[in-house]
Amino acid sequence: MKSGIEEAGSAIARAKAAALIDAPARRGFTGSARSGGSLRKERGRRRRASGWASGGASHAGPSIASVGALLVGGLVLAVMLAAPAFRVSSVRVNGASGGLVPASLVRAEAVQSVGKSIFTVNGAALAASAAKSSWLSSVTVHLALPATVTIDVVEKQPVLRIEHGTSYQVVAADGTYLSISRAQFLSLHLPLVSDQRQGVQRFTLPSSTVAVLHSIALAFPGTTGCQVAQFLWNSSGVVTVDTSCGWGAVLGRLNTDSQIAQVSQQMDALAALRTHLDFAHPSFGYINLEDPSSPAVGGSPPS
Repeated sequence: MKSGIEEAGSAIARAKAAALIDAPARRGFTGSARSGGSLRKERGRRRRASGWASGGASHAGPSIASVGALLVGGLVLAVMLAAPAFRVSSVRVNGASGGLVPASLVRAEAVQSVGKSIFTVNGAALAASAAKSSWLSSVTVHLALPATVTIDVVEKQPVLRIEHGTSYQVVAADGTYLSISRAQFLSLHLPLVSDQRQGVQRFTLPSSTVAVLHSIALAFPGTTGCQVAQFLWNSSGVVTVDTSCGWGAVLGRLNTDSQIAQVSQQMDALAALRTHLDFAHPSFGYINLEDPSSPAVGGSPPS
């Protein structure tokens, strides 16, 4: 019984042989005859046709060498497609190690190509499939001979982590959210957003609010000497910045553009209190900045 490669070679050979047999008839074809011509013209046409069929034959059809090259190329391609050495045996993911998107999710589509010829793998389609996760900013697929598919991914960087009941998320600066496990959540050293409101199914923030909270977390150590421990949304929707030094800065609600725009004034008011208050060793429990023109200090110091 012939192998797949032999059958492919035979099929190609039969096709090329048929082309060679049929070629002279096609070269001799000159179209339909014209009526009303003279005998001299008809003889002239016959002489020209005879010249085309004999002297011009080397230019009208494929040569033996070109047919042989095509046949050899076809056989080589058939061998490479069927060769076990070129069947995908490994799918690697770079860039997801220690990341938030599991490597198994990135390679989910690519593993289906294992065992298939690497020459039939559509790298662009694999990249498009992996990039369905909005948390991946770029995905590139490389096919390396003889049998390796490599997927390079770049994840977005989280700036905040969000806890809402038993739901855990991270959010990037552009407002992209990703749900993660509790173990991943606890392993991240990022400012925490804790939502204590009831009846809220999913806690999301506009990208403008994310940017403001991120900027507060970055500026707070330089302004107060304390780190942001968490941004607390209480049951009434009032936002408080709880600090690592034990006191809180009450910002109020951050639902409207005007409320978000006021945050910069609140931070300026907080910075102005450095000459009056010891932020690192507080004798107070909170600073209310809802009215930045008249901040209120009160509460008991942390025990």
